[in-house]
Amino acid sequence: MKKGIYFLLFSFFSLAVSAQSVSPSVKRLASQITDGVHTDSLKVRAIYEWVTDNIAYDIDLFNEMNIKTVEQYAEAQKSDKVIHRKKAVCMGYTNLFQDLCNASGIKAYSVPGYCKSRDPRTNAMIFSSERHSWNAVKINNRWYLCDPTWGAGSINMRTGLFVKNLNEEFYLTEGKTFIKRHIPLDPLWQFLDSPISMQEFRYGQKPARPLKFNYLDTLKVYETLAIDQQKLNADFRSLRFDASNDEAKSGIGYYYAKRAEVDSKAWHDLVMSFMNKNTSDSYRRAREQKDRVYSLLASIEKDMNQARYYYSLVPPNSELSRMALNNMRNADNYLRFIEQNRDNLAKYYDAIKKMRQ
Repeated sequence: MKKGIYFLLFSFFSLAVSAQSVSPSVKRLASQITDGVHTDSLKVRAIYEWVTDNIAYDIDLFNEMNIKTVEQYAEAQKSDKVIHRKKAVCMGYTNLFQDLCNASGIKAYSVPGYCKSRDPRTNAMIFSSERHSWNAVKINNRWYLCDPTWGAGSINMRTGLFVKNLNEEFYLTEGKTFIKRHIPLDPLWQFLDSPISMQEFRYGQKPARPLKFNYLDTLKVYETLAIDQQKLNADFRSLRFDASNDEAKSGIGYYYAKRAEVDSKAWHDLVMSFMNKNTSDSYRRAREQKDRVYSLLASIEKDMNQARYYYSLVPPNSELSRMALNNMRNADNYLRFIEQNRDNLAKYYDAIKKMRQ
């Protein structure tokens, strides 16, 4: 029989950075920092003091933010790089704090979002459009929030230099206090049963129907999930919380596209296990696997349509529009290829059916 099934995998880009396991160098540092410390609360304190005392804010990297790719930016903020360079922006501070805590047996997460800063001229709180990140940490079964970046010091606006100055204001803070200056993309990390909206945070405009959920129960479920499912649930909550969150739309699109890619590999391996072998055993296997082959192909198609849909929600004026448009085109190509494969399968199965007659 002629070769009839062709297959191609597409690569989908996302702003989401894959979680990394804690490296040996981070484990060594965590062990050194917490040596002789026996309670979780004191371990967290020791880690916080080490990070804020030893890591300076990377002003040069911050200024290069618009000329570096997402991958370059994220690479520079991995914990190993931060430890080596002794410099970081907020992503690096929170990555390092999170990894040191996790290496010490303490659950911690990096939380992305936005914040309000104090205008040095008017002393008023103003919303910053620059993305920020901080940490959530669990100590003795209670959750707290802390901001090691702001805890390390501040930039002197007159000289443009970073000035180290340990700030206790944002260390192990409860949600009702932290929300005055920080709003996470995922409302879960507000640690409030009635989290406020982005509009309320920015403009003081309360929604007609406030978002409500039991964050403690949600956290319990969150901790049991695999990393990719945590990210998907967070993106769905973020989108429900703020319909204009284009990163959440892209993140959901990426999840479904990636799932389609993984299933595509499984589908390809399954089909190639009998395709083009031209033996009675391969034909038998093809007939036995027919329902699975078509079911898996339908599942891949469904996921790719989902991916395309969420990428299509990113508006043309978004910073993510080019990436979303490229991924939509990839999805369209992928869907066309699925249809071609379905036609080829139909011809193949029709041919082996005739062979039995």
